[in-house]
Amino acid sequence: MDTDEKKNSTPPEKQEDFQSQSVNVQPADSPESEEAEENPEMPASGSNPDAPEAAVNPVNEAVPVVPLTNEEVTAHTAALWKYLPVPDEEPECHDEYDSRAVQLEQGALIGARVRGKKHKHEGTNCDDWFEFESVDDWVLIAVSDGAGSKKYSRIGARESCKAAIRYMKDKFSELKAHPSQAIKGIELPFGDKGFSEACGELASIVQRGVLEAYDAVEKAFEARRTNLEFSRPLNRELTFKDFSATMLVAAAIPTVIDGKREYLIISCQIGDGMLASVNPELPYGKALKLLGEPDGGSFAGETDFLTSPQMKKIETLMRRTKIARSPITCLIVMSDGVADDYYPNDPQILRLYMDLLFNKIAGGETKQHEDSDAVDVKMADKIPQPTAYPWVNNPSVRIPLHYTDKIMKAAELSLEEAWDNKDIIRAALERAGDFHLSEAGDKGEALKVWLDNYVERGSFDDRTLVIFHV
Repeated sequence: MDTDEKKNSTPPEKQEDFQSQSVNVQPADSPESEEAEENPEMPASGSNPDAPEAAVNPVNEAVPVVPLTNEEVTAHTAALWKYLPVPDEEPECHDEYDSRAVQLEQGALIGARVRGKKHKHEGTNCDDWFEFESVDDWVLIAVSDGAGSKKYSRIGARESCKAAIRYMKDKFSELKAHPSQAIKGIELPFGDKGFSEACGELASIVQRGVLEAYDAVEKAFEARRTNLEFSRPLNRELTFKDFSATMLVAAAIPTVIDGKREYLIISCQIGDGMLASVNPELPYGKALKLLGEPDGGSFAGETDFLTSPQMKKIETLMRRTKIARSPITCLIVMSDGVADDYYPNDPQILRLYMDLLFNKIAGGETKQHEDSDAVDVKMADKIPQPTAYPWVNNPSVRIPLHYTDKIMKAAELSLEEAWDNKDIIRAALERAGDFHLSEAGDKGEALKVWLDNYVERGSFDDRTLVIFHV
């Protein structure tokens, strides 16, 4: 397998032993506690002149050791990160943020990306990108995460997303203008030959969109390969793999089966991240469907990228394509900066959906049942207030957020019990009240604020999330 190095996971974070009731603790989400990967383009944290010296606090053996709580460790380490702006001396820098929201007739299409804590700490670029479009009631999504060890992977991520969406939009527009049997065929039963043929025709457009993405990255490389502005920072010639990035694409096509709306979803994935559909009307065991499969290289910390030679073969992309048809409420496409925070993805993406629900980014009203008022009062007493941690950009700013895992802990419920307990969901929404992350009420802005401020131990990567909510 031809693989590229995935990303350098060792930012120059402060190493600090800190005391609480005479206890020395290594911060659990400090990247110093994770296994470092070799990165020839970035100094190791120990040699970084910006890295603060470690504090030394000897343990007083006469004082009883009292372990810090998870919350205490998280609160402490959240304040250790520093903020450096996006460098303006590099070519084609990415903005620190991007967010968009479009209201469609059949639902809302929302997307956002934020620069990860590691990039903020080091003053480096965000490597993620996303694009989305609609062709009438068909929805197209692309998400890409540039390889952290590759200097210009952000350009590969951008160009691949733009090219894939542009190609799919053009071809699906042509198909809708001159309908073929494919559009009718997706309504046939799964085992029907006509259904398979229809899916093959539509999937071919998605796969060729990925091939167009490959070509676009190749053209981006060729256009810059002799430009000293790009090669000088590397102290060597530019290579195609300097533009390495993952690729996740999805097309959501509505259809009607037995009088009910369903969606045919065609997805193709290269590298890590995740695609999934969620239906909150279904019970725990049936509500989530993963629509992708992240892949890795031969060694830990490696992954396949769009720039791998085998990605030019349609046969390779066919093996990476998944097709599903079912009623859905939410289609979610994310980079690994989000997917890794909700691992294992099955079932933890249900927790992601609930986090989006409780923070008023996705979801709607939850139906009440008889005697719900008495139940809600009892349940509401168990719902904790939102939690706020220091914002990396400005530690004096704290954005209060609701966390499903804290609600589950307070209510003494497992994820399955919380998902199937509509009373606790309704009570949590009531506790949230008119809580909004965006004063303007813009869902894209709200998603951006949430992505930039939620705190998960061990999480420091760029975060990108696109949501199609029906």
